[in-house]
Amino acid sequence: MKFLSKIATATLFVLFSFNSNGQLNQTNYSSGTVTGSELETFHVPLKSTTHIISPEPISYVDINRPEVEGDLSDKKICRLKALPNTLKDGDRFTVTIVTNSFIKVYQLICRDRPNPGNESFVITINPLRAVALNLNNKMSEQQFKQVALQILAKSNEDKVERASAYGLKLYVNNIFVVDDYIFIDVEMFNKTNLAFDIDETRFKLKDKKIVKATISQDIEMLPEHEFYKTDAAPVRKMWRNIYAFKKFTFPEDKILSIEFSEKQVSGRKIELKMNYKKLLRAETLY
Repeated sequence: MKFLSKIATATLFVLFSFNSNGQLNQTNYSSGTVTGSELETFHVPLKSTTHIISPEPISYVDINRPEVEGDLSDKKICRLKALPNTLKDGDRFTVTIVTNSFIKVYQLICRDRPNPGNESFVITINPLRAVALNLNNKMSEQQFKQVALQILAKSNEDKVERASAYGLKLYVNNIFVVDDYIFIDVEMFNKTNLAFDIDETRFKLKDKKIVKATISQDIEMLPEHEFYKTDAAPVRKMWRNIYAFKKFTFPEDKILSIEFSEKQVSGRKIELKMNYKKLLRAETLY
């Protein structure tokens, strides 16, 4: 089964919700238009089941042909199958999957051809290619992981900023902007034979020049997402992580401080300081 081309628009007709048995019930009628990148087309087997897998629970499903029945075998899995002797080879229908944070539309074309040993066709939803429904533009954990994996696959030879202490080297590899989020790619190398056990990670906005300690106004910045949890993470040779922050700005008299400290009595600590101009040069990932 092969991924086919996108088409311009699709019109949706019948809206379904799920009853307590997981069956799809018709609830009302609606119409609307989905454009370009929101609609993907697949060929699916006419006489066997198609499964659509969502990264988060499905709220409801829209199917525009009564000849296709569906149910929820799981909150994240929708099963679809044409009723016997109704559709033929080449017939098509649209299916819309709706969750709390996105809506995804597929055009499915039925193919009546032998498919030995494979009784189902599986489509996995990529939420980054769906229409976001989150009015606050909040990135889900699944969306964050998708973006973070793309960043981890990128080259990191040209470092944005660097620091060193106690045989440790700390780098900001890349900074990216995705919608209303700033992604910071951080990497650490340990040149010693002693593992650096991360106890605390802190991001702060700090004054460039501190006249008096009593009037310093550090601002703690908490990431909304991190790819790897850093609690007690041992850095033996190399360690890398991706952090996502809701978009922020800061004045030029402050710097962004990234600090890692060790929990053992040795108290090793490494801090990297980055000025605002480096943040302004962040790349757009899409």
